[in-house]
Amino acid sequence: MNKLKQIIILLIIIIAILSNLWSNNNRCIGIFQKQNKYKDNYFYYTKNFDNLIETIHDKWDENYDLIEIEYGNNLWVGIFQKNTDISRNAYSYRDEFSNFYQAIKNRWDEGYHIVNVEYGEGMWFGIFHKSKNITRSGFSFRSNFFSEAETKLKNELPDTFPFINSMVDQILDDDTELFKSMRKAIKKRREQGFILMDIEKAKNKWFGVFNKQKNIEKSRYVASLSFDEFKEKVKHQIYRGFSLYSMEHGKQNNRDIWIAVLHKTNKVEKSDFHYEPVFKDLINNIKYFWDKKYNFISLSY
Repeated sequence: MNKLKQIIILLIIIIAILSNLWSNNNRCIGIFQKQNKYKDNYFYYTKNFDNLIETIHDKWDENYDLIEIEYGNNLWVGIFQKNTDISRNAYSYRDEFSNFYQAIKNRWDEGYHIVNVEYGEGMWFGIFHKSKNITRSGFSFRSNFFSEAETKLKNELPDTFPFINSMVDQILDDDTELFKSMRKAIKKRREQGFILMDIEKAKNKWFGVFNKQKNIEKSRYVASLSFDEFKEKVKHQIYRGFSLYSMEHGKQNNRDIWIAVLHKTNKVEKSDFHYEPVFKDLINNIKYFWDKKYNFISLSY
């Protein structure tokens, strides 16, 4: 009987592990765009950060620009593209945020704009571009994506949440502690003429990257606590003519949040996404999209 109990417990543990591996939290999502003109596209993945840095410099020598960095499941992934509107390409990384902030300011002084941020292995990594289409860049960071007040309203008054939240949203601003959120920071930046380009969840903070860009007509984001709902929202925006640009997954109060950034631009004809449990499983799909003349432009875990 004891042996049977042990076998049952072991089976439960195995099922729990497998369930966790295939849960909503373990998705590697590739983002693809069919651009007006197909551009040479390359990606590199490694567990060794130094190898990634060496590859970036090798690809620069081959006239590729670094457009995306992603870290997940102990793997660094760099995405590169040729024939972009980027005139100069740079990166900076630091282990402390205060040092990273200074690195961003230094790049601004050199005329670069921050376009992408990633956090992995205790390091903040930023990608910077010089481009005639980017006139300004900035960033914001907050502890919550949805404010504490929004979360409480959603949990306690689910049926009336949209109406009440909309009213309160007009009354209280981001300076009120209960209502501080990345969502409000995005709204404030939008009022200043900035477009959300990238969002990163790192060290219990949401970090948003914003640009003023000439070649983007409209911009929006979608966010959801359910992955299935999130997929449908993204597909709906793609159907409406928006191009998928980036995605991010994070947690708030032990709840999963998925965010996607979408733009309207005449440089992109179509966009799509595909997900697998790990990056190596995604590779064949990247090649499939390449055959269809799509560029692999972004990755999210």
